[in-house]
Amino acid sequence: MSDWRLNRLPWGGKLAVSAFLVAIGVGYLFAVAQLRHSHGSLTYSQVVRDYYGRPSARESIDLYWANVRSGLTSLWRNGDRDATDELAQYSDLLGRATSLDHLRDLIDDLHETELMVKLGIPSVAQIVSLGHTHTFGHAAFFMPICALVLFVSLPWSVKGVVATIPLLGVIFDYPAVYLTRVAAPEFAGVVIAAGLLMGVGYVACFAILAVEMWVMPFTRGKRRRSVD
Repeated sequence: MSDWRLNRLPWGGKLAVSAFLVAIGVGYLFAVAQLRHSHGSLTYSQVVRDYYGRPSARESIDLYWANVRSGLTSLWRNGDRDATDELAQYSDLLGRATSLDHLRDLIDDLHETELMVKLGIPSVAQIVSLGHTHTFGHAAFFMPICALVLFVSLPWSVKGVVATIPLLGVIFDYPAVYLTRVAAPEFAGVVIAAGLLMGVGYVACFAILAVEMWVMPFTRGKRRRSVD
């Protein structure tokens, strides 16, 4: 393995690898265009709005449902099944619930629905569904590129780090989306950083592989001819 380098590939092999890299690049450009079309500006504030919602509105909704949860839980523990005052509209939840945990699940479902409707953000279930497909997909097309980088004529400390960069983006991307949705808007910064790691990592890998296959053999040949 230490003796094998991409620059020793025959012309046809280099052409096939190059076509693969370009195909991935074209797909990546369409993916970025789709993101731009679906989400608008790819900024921190936009990512927050897309996955957390407007912070002031989100905090207001979360506080409201925390109070509902606390009030209904207290009524349940006291054995009351008829809510009064501001909780009267939720009396049906007390009647439908079969246990305290079931009551909390019913409240959480209503809370989740209100977040989706009022803020226009995806549900946790939708993010989990997208996360598992996108994470597998990104890893599947980045791994061959990262593996190819391991066969270039660079020190292992350099090519190992370069090959790891886009995979780090894959690792942090959808977990950060999930945490933005359920925990705090600040994780939107991690989402952006993960996307940059994937994009910059791909460009770095592409450039290194292109130089290794097409430039290095030419410069080495020139050196040999000059020495002769």
